[in-house]
Amino acid sequence: MLSSLFNSVYNAFSYPSPIIQSQITKIQVREIEKIFSHLNLESIIACSQVDKSWNQLTFDSLRKLIIEKPQKRYKALNSRLNDDREVLLAMVEKTACVLLNASKRFTNDKDFMLEAIQKNHKAIAFTDSLEIKNNKELILYLIDKSSDCFKYATESLKGDRGFVSDAIRINASIFQYASKEIQNDKQFIMENMVKSPRLCLNVPMSFFKDCASYEEFVTLKENQSPILV
Repeated sequence: MLSSLFNSVYNAFSYPSPIIQSQITKIQVREIEKIFSHLNLESIIACSQVDKSWNQLTFDSLRKLIIEKPQKRYKALNSRLNDDREVLLAMVEKTACVLLNASKRFTNDKDFMLEAIQKNHKAIAFTDSLEIKNNKELILYLIDKSSDCFKYATESLKGDRGFVSDAIRINASIFQYASKEIQNDKQFIMENMVKSPRLCLNVPMSFFKDCASYEEFVTLKENQSPILV
């Protein structure tokens, strides 16, 4: 339900007469924005009536407010705002969740999603683009910000030993998202622990319970790498 205050704005600007239209000025636009600032914008922004009945002036005032002062609490947008590129890119800086109901024409668009990901690395969770999820350079860039980004990489990358090794050097915590085959590969683990000692914090405890594996690792370390610190 919209507040009574909002209803008065809604009634005044949804169906203005030609005379009223001719009198609308920048001052009145600012007045609309002031009224919006006192309302429960979360409810207004999510309201389907915004799609159907608002005149362009009122909608543009709301849109401008969102773009200039995006707030994390505005993450639930109505369908009209979910189909607005500028609104989505402004909002994604505050919360990637805004892309959850965004138009598919954006979340499947490589250029849009790359721009969104640059603003907020968590945006990768909301794309269906395999081209993005299979982009090695992008994934390596993102895991430097958060290991969780690796779980959105393609299965092909998660099973690519060379790529996973490169990723481990940047952030060893990504190992939890590597393919099961890699996670169970004792030789892979030992070789990468030598190169990236922090990996020891992310491998299964069963690896260390296996005395033979540990002895093999120590031997390998002594032959190929400085002392593990």
